[in-house]
Amino acid sequence: CGAERLHREFGVQACSETIQKVFRQEGLTRSRKSKRSKQRDLRAWKEANFEPLSYWQIDTKDCIDVPYYIERIWKAGFPRWLYQARDVRTGGLYSAFAYERTAHNGMLFVTRLFAHLEALGMDLSQVVVQTDNGTEFVRNSPDLSKKSAFEKVIDQAQARLVRIPPRACTYQSDVERANGIIEYELLEVERWSTKSELVAKTTAWEYYFNRIRPNSYQQNRTPYQRMKRAGISSKTAELACFWTVTILDDPK
Repeated sequence: CGAERLHREFGVQACSETIQKVFRQEGLTRSRKSKRSKQRDLRAWKEANFEPLSYWQIDTKDCIDVPYYIERIWKAGFPRWLYQARDVRTGGLYSAFAYERTAHNGMLFVTRLFAHLEALGMDLSQVVVQTDNGTEFVRNSPDLSKKSAFEKVIDQAQARLVRIPPRACTYQSDVERANGIIEYELLEVERWSTKSELVAKTTAWEYYFNRIRPNSYQQNRTPYQRMKRAGISSKTAELACFWTVTILDDPK
């Protein structure tokens, strides 16, 4: 509680300057951590609490608010939605486009994610998937025995699903940050003539993101470098960076 609040709300007669002076004399002041210090603390906490490629935040992005891309949606029939999964420990990112935001497409996406992780030798029973409460992921029904297609895939893999509290968007901060990065670095600047070009360029950008692009928040390390620091072999880390972006519900 600050000096101003003590004076204003709790009836302390001394002025706020005097109260603050007493705080300093008694060692009761709390120094504010710098942004860089907070980032360092959070990075250390993630490294201590998460295994690499084992805790994934999954979210969807509505691309209709991206200035150039919305033109592609209306004039060229490009997909509107982007499904994204991001590993909390390493920052690795995997994406897929979709025309509709549905539980079926969510199921297709997590199935692809699990197949990729299995190919890397990951034990899916040790994998955790975190989502919000959107219907593209979970079934919001009083009857908990009824599960969405997305939830069933997670159960079948013996992985674990974590649902964040309603409106707790900060719980998804890693994947939300990736939503913004792909918009700023790719969707706003690239120009596509065909959907196959969209898929190819997004695949190339995502490999760049995972293998080459340094992250200043992570001491200028790439997800690939963070995988290796976490104990993953160079060969497996390299394979982890290769992910082919698809359109989940492309009628072709």
